[in-house]
Amino acid sequence: MKSGHQARSVRLLFPPADSEYARKSPAYPKFPYPPPSGHAMLCAWAKRHSGSLDIRTMGDISPDTLERRSLEEMACFACDADIVGLTNWYHNTKNCERLIWMVKELNPKAAIVMGGPNCSHPSVSRLFLEKIPPLDYVVSGDGEDALAGLIDGLPPEAIPNLCWRDGKDVRFSYPAFTDLSRMPLWDFTNAEGYEKLLRPHRELDKGILPMVSITSNRGCNKAVRMGPCSFCTSSCGDKVRISPRSLFWEQIATLHDLHGLDAFYVMDNVFVLSPTYVRKLAEERFQHGGVPESLRMRVYTYPTSIVGWGRNESDQIAASLARMGVCDVFFGIESFDREVNSLSNKEHFRLSQVESSIEVLAQHGIRTTLGMILGLPGESHGSIAKTISSLRQLLDRHAPRWFERLVISLGQPLLGTPWFHNLCKDPKISQEYSRMKGIRPNEDLSPDYALLLRLSVSRYSPGLSAEEIEESALKIISMARQYLPEDLVGGYGLEDV
Repeated sequence: MKSGHQARSVRLLFPPADSEYARKSPAYPKFPYPPPSGHAMLCAWAKRHSGSLDIRTMGDISPDTLERRSLEEMACFACDADIVGLTNWYHNTKNCERLIWMVKELNPKAAIVMGGPNCSHPSVSRLFLEKIPPLDYVVSGDGEDALAGLIDGLPPEAIPNLCWRDGKDVRFSYPAFTDLSRMPLWDFTNAEGYEKLLRPHRELDKGILPMVSITSNRGCNKAVRMGPCSFCTSSCGDKVRISPRSLFWEQIATLHDLHGLDAFYVMDNVFVLSPTYVRKLAEERFQHGGVPESLRMRVYTYPTSIVGWGRNESDQIAASLARMGVCDVFFGIESFDREVNSLSNKEHFRLSQVESSIEVLAQHGIRTTLGMILGLPGESHGSIAKTISSLRQLLDRHAPRWFERLVISLGQPLLGTPWFHNLCKDPKISQEYSRMKGIRPNEDLSPDYALLLRLSVSRYSPGLSAEEIEESALKIISMARQYLPEDLVGGYGLEDV
């Protein structure tokens, strides 16, 4: 599609996981699973921008087989679209590339654009455009206004958050943030097969539905204060943007009314921004009659967001969370070792802070999920022993009643993260990776993260091996399953166990 020509049809695709990730254990049960909420938001934004637009989305799971969709099916779905968008995560890059070639062969006129968490860093956008000739654009950051600009056929330099080729050069437009107060209400009516994906749940038990992702704010207040964590791909910018409180609850009421949904994962980088924030959001809930009484929400935050304000404020925060329907608070702990967290620019939480947070939440009927990462720079036998000891103490005292889930993952130096860039700048690591893979890590579209982890451990964790780290993760999983059901212990980076 040439610049200046307005698009009439758009297809948004979420390609399935690459073969090497197909057996990796998910942190949460995968099937059946709803389409990406981000696609639904983009659909609503684009439809309001251009009411006559034909826009539809296709997720990675087939509603007919509950298996991963084929790339052929996705390419056929996009064969007559003016714009084809692909969502790229670390685990589906190879399938994104394959699908781009397939779509371009079937539909040469289409403008193909890729976005998603794996495209957050400009170096990654540049790499994709240099390595994938049929790819026309990459969006890094918020995609709403970028999609609207592409639909209108604006010149690339007039479209925010866009990366494109200009002859042999790769160029970047200006950064911009979506105004969340302008976000329209969205739903899944444009998603292929969504109702079929929900049907097995409804037939089994009407009270069991997948948690659909929603948002109340964008950005990371920790990253604004301290810079991003070294392992994080989040494209946060330099500010936190907050959705109007009434819009948050209207969105939940809409999804409940249209799809019967009553369980949601609030995908904010940090949900609890302040005691006032959660108190006002909780108060707003009861001004919306369409919000289901059965509402359940999982939110992500930090222990210090709960207990860092003083005893009275901590209790008020927990009470506000309970009033708004929060049933599970996810804490990203990563490590109980201060040095490991410091090297990752990760805020450190003492065991006493974690325990106090669990206890104050439990007083209001809220359970806790902990997220841990093994193998970060500085990991040692001592730091692993501290993590295992701390987890055992928490499980002993609080599982299973107030301990919802344990997410234990192997560290992955994801493309574009500070951790990844530090490894690429190390000549020995870059040379060893090149020797084993035949390509430098910063030129690899889909890096071998298991190899990068081994190289990172050899550089930053003398006396420790990657095999020992994986063995420790399996040991923690085995320990946790003595306290929690098997399906409540998971993570990323491990083979399905």
